[in-house]
Amino acid sequence: MHPVLGAVNVRTDIVPDGGDEQTAAVIRLMTDYAVQDSRSAAVQDAVREAQIAYPGLSPEEQIFYYVRGRVRFVEDEVTALPIQTWYQEPIVEALIRPVDLLAQRPVAQGDCDDFSMLVAAMLLAQGIPCSYVTVAADPRDPRQFSHVYVASYRGGKRFPIDASHGEYPGWEAESPYRRTEWPVADEEMVRNRALALAIALAAGVYILCR
Repeated sequence: MHPVLGAVNVRTDIVPDGGDEQTAAVIRLMTDYAVQDSRSAAVQDAVREAQIAYPGLSPEEQIFYYVRGRVRFVEDEVTALPIQTWYQEPIVEALIRPVDLLAQRPVAQGDCDDFSMLVAAMLLAQGIPCSYVTVAADPRDPRQFSHVYVASYRGGKRFPIDASHGEYPGWEAESPYRRTEWPVADEEMVRNRALALAIALAAGVYILCR
């Protein structure tokens, strides 16, 4: 029992001790959760709720305002503190997957990685490609990534969505140090696109050769 979240199921994954390898391992977990949950009824319902609540806005703007209003920012250190007592090793990230974040009522809590997973899942649910963006924003440790948000690529056009810290849709944190993008790849979507391309190419060859 978590004192704030109630009954929780906890899964632990061992990640490298710091550096880019740790970031990559956490991003892989975040990608898996976003892709899996993008197909869930809970995320599909969230997309519809956002569309109803913010008609006339772009999908990116709808998601920004929906997630901003649905989730309260709480640091991992606070969320993970009651669970940390179970483990000797430090908890470096506490990930709340999108379906579990949406199950928290009336307001959910999470930090920037939880906001980002929900944003990514809602984009993928609409077939919109996206990437996680990690930035080193702390001058005390300019090599270490300290923040994550999402960039959508609808129609090939990049649009930042920082629902946890963004001042408005499209706002992006400045970082004079490091910025890296990590595509959130839905393998099923990639396979379907490859099939469509293969069919188009085959049709083109048939037309050319007949």
